[in-house]
Order: sequence, then C-alpha cells, then structure tokens
Amino acid sequence: MGRALQQWLDNHELPAIIAAVLGVVVTLALLLVVGGYFLVTPLTPAPYSAACATGRPIAPSSRAHSARYFATLASLM
Repeated sequence: MGRALQQWLDNHELPAIIAAVLGVVVTLALLLVVGGYFLVTPLTPAPYSAACATGRPIAPSSRAHSARYFATLASLM
C-alpha cells in the first residue's frame, strides 16, 4: 500500500494531488450536511389534517428544525 501510494505521488503532479484532497473534503462536507439534515428532519410524516386541504405544509416543525440546523451551521463558519 505504501509503495503504491509513493508511486502514485511520484507519477502525478501537484494539480492531481490538490484535486484528490479537495474531492475528499467536499465529499465529507456533503455527508455531514446531508446527514445532519436527516437527523433533524422527522422520519415519519405528520398525520393527515385539514392543513392538507388548505395547501399549507403538513409538518411545519420539520422546516423549522431544518432552518435552525442550517442557521447554526452557517453561524459556525
């Protein structure tokens, strides 16, 4: 494994290495954001109510949780 990595580093130049590192960072960031979204969003749908007929969202609390999550995430950056 070490020899293969050393050969890859010798054969590829800096742009390929930078692209690989950025790819890993972006993938991990997407996993964290999407995973966090699913953590704060309820898995079961809200029961049917009169709100369905009026066109209002069925589960506004899930949007509130998502908004709070993304607001907190943005404040940390």
